[in-house]
Amino acid sequence: MSGAFRRQYPRERVEQRDAALHWRLKLVDQFGEDVWLVIQNKHKELHGSSFYSIGQIEEVNAIIAAYTPDEFDAAVALAKSRESAGT
Repeated sequence: MSGAFRRQYPRERVEQRDAALHWRLKLVDQFGEDVWLVIQNKHKELHGSSFYSIGQIEEVNAIIAAYTPDEFDAAVALAKSRESAGT
């Protein structure tokens, strides 16, 4: 998908997408691997289950980046409970 995205969109948009995804990797460094589950859960909660726009990726990144440690722990617990319930 990345190669197709790069060929299909202007360089500026590709750079914006790359920056959003790089920010996401920084969230992994900050919060650990559980952040992937929280990201997935937050996207599903806000945007459904589909392809996410750059703006939606940035939005979820900003929400998660603003979490306090306690809020992040609560988000992980919620995401795990939803995952086990299949929702």
